[in-house]
Amino acid sequence: MDYEPGPEIPIPPSAVRERVSLPAIFLLVAGVLNVAVSLAFAGISIYFARMSPAEFENLINQGANSYPFLKQALDQAKAQGQTLEDMRQQGILQYGIWAGVAGLAGLLACLGGIAMLKLRSHGLAIIAAALTAIPCISPLGCCGMGEAIGIWALVVLFNQDVRMAFQASTQPPPEGGPMGSSPFPP
Repeated sequence: MDYEPGPEIPIPPSAVRERVSLPAIFLLVAGVLNVAVSLAFAGISIYFARMSPAEFENLINQGANSYPFLKQALDQAKAQGQTLEDMRQQGILQYGIWAGVAGLAGLLACLGGIAMLKLRSHGLAIIAAALTAIPCISPLGCCGMGEAIGIWALVVLFNQDVRMAFQASTQPPPEGGPMGSSPFPP
């Protein structure tokens, strides 16, 4: 009896596309949702920037009255010498930076999902899946959805058959053009 493995039978491209399609769609949806959340962060940053110091103080005081932990944080910040204007500027900066990072990660996730669907740019798809799985870079990563989608996509992308399909789709046509003849007349 021969226990040696036989020759590997390549998986048909349609089966690979089927294997890749669902995580690619989820990666694309995660990217769109991350971009939407980043726009909300940008809106908050702009809202704080357009707010007068008196309006910001009123907003902070309303929040402190409703949430005891916020009042403690506000008292602690004041004890450290921070003014309300410092806090407003910090909020503008934090939400603005988070909007930019989340927007970029969301855009890359969208491009990575499209790349997965087309079986093109394996590296971009891996980067997009990894960024989607990292909390605080991907807003969906903070609730567990980003991790699940990103890790699922990474597992599929690191499958040997999927890698081979990506490589096969990016190889140039055979020498002489796609029809086997020279593209230039003799």
